[in-house]
Amino acid sequence: MQTNLYAKGDDVESINVWGKRDNYKPTNIAFLDDGGFFVADGYGAYVIHRHDAEGNYVSTIGEISRKDGQFSLPHGIWIDSREGQEDRLVVADRGNNRLQWFSIDEKHLKTQGGYLLPANIDQRGELLLVPELQARITLVGPNDEVVARLGDDEEYRKKLLANKMQLRREPDNWQDGRLLHPHDACFDNEDNIIVAEWVRTGRVSKLTRI
Repeated sequence: MQTNLYAKGDDVESINVWGKRDNYKPTNIAFLDDGGFFVADGYGAYVIHRHDAEGNYVSTIGEISRKDGQFSLPHGIWIDSREGQEDRLVVADRGNNRLQWFSIDEKHLKTQGGYLLPANIDQRGELLLVPELQARITLVGPNDEVVARLGDDEEYRKKLLANKMQLRREPDNWQDGRLLHPHDACFDNEDNIIVAEWVRTGRVSKLTRI
């Protein structure tokens, strides 16, 4: 409430968040080594808030815009702690189809486009893992280059977009190993990828490294 971005009552605790809160609808959180953390208000004010280790509000990054350093549905956030660089905050700026990197002191560093509704981020060694709602997963290398795009199929994506609701609701149309709507994904300890998809019943797939 200290940001003055939210309506009266948005600080009221509620089990039914969607029904009670007007605009504060956070989607993800990223923790700093000192116990402080960033919160992405991805479905609310489209900003990222910073708090200290005691939970006190510190500052806010961004506003609704397509400009660098601004956001359109910042859905996922992660502390990019890969070797050879200082830690950075990386944001899956979903509505703008891009990733953005910020220094820990909140300065915009880099924007990388070419994504299809990126929803979240995970890290394993020198790789970042980015699930994208439009039927694919991107692996990002140590220099922030695209290493691979898993499930990337332009013809299938056209079919998916044309029949989005039908495909998402009908399990008979789902194919093992073919992604529909990756909403989150992470590496396991053996470098396999676990994918959670936004479909009618929910679906979890394991992509095995071979």
